[in-house]
Amino acid sequence: MSLPVRTPHVDPEIRKLQDVLDRLLANPSPRKVLEAGCGSLTHLQLDDAFVVGIDVSQKQLTRNLKLRESICGDIQTYDLPAEEFDIIICWDVLEHLAQPRRAIQNLVKAAKPGGILILALPNVLSIKGILAKLTPHRFHVWAYRRFWGVTRAGTEALGPFRTYLRLATSPPSVKRLALKQGLKVEYFSAYESLMQRRFRINHPLLSGLFTFLELGGKLITLGRVNVNQTDYILVLRKPGRDG
Repeated sequence: MSLPVRTPHVDPEIRKLQDVLDRLLANPSPRKVLEAGCGSLTHLQLDDAFVVGIDVSQKQLTRNLKLRESICGDIQTYDLPAEEFDIIICWDVLEHLAQPRRAIQNLVKAAKPGGILILALPNVLSIKGILAKLTPHRFHVWAYRRFWGVTRAGTEALGPFRTYLRLATSPPSVKRLALKQGLKVEYFSAYESLMQRRFRINHPLLSGLFTFLELGGKLITLGRVNVNQTDYILVLRKPGRDG
């Protein structure tokens, strides 16, 4: 089953992800897919798939025209059916949760044996991630309006949404949790988002500040914080019944 992606702001990374998914999903049989925290749009085009979406906002679910079934609920607490879905996608969601580990465990439970989990989210171990974590929500809304021209940001169930960015969402922490849950890491990529890249081009003075922060962050954290790795994608596979 081909999964062409419709998320233009990460095109280079999406192309890499596409190759991985084409390899992992060689069997073209129909699949049941869960979009966890789907919001108003589906991030992947899922040919011949039955797509179920879950989100805390009924308004967002109503806007999503790709869903065959919708659930208004919180992925941290909603009792998802066990071993139900072939593919689970959680895209730019975990950073908005107070209990991301609980959400991941819930999604693992809902995946079929041999099923795939696709997690995409900001990297808290980046300058962007640290700034997002330490600044208030009203600053995020102002930045979207001021620097990215999103004049309606923060209104009518539009982003940016409240951000927690728990340290439990860092790449090392999520990988450790995945391994503890018995999952296999099929793919991992940390990268700089196109949004930040464009920001650095359009604001060269601030770009210089980012470079300074990057050097300082690397020295202080012994290389664990990197300004250019603002986001990451992780593809996990749940073991089959035969192990």
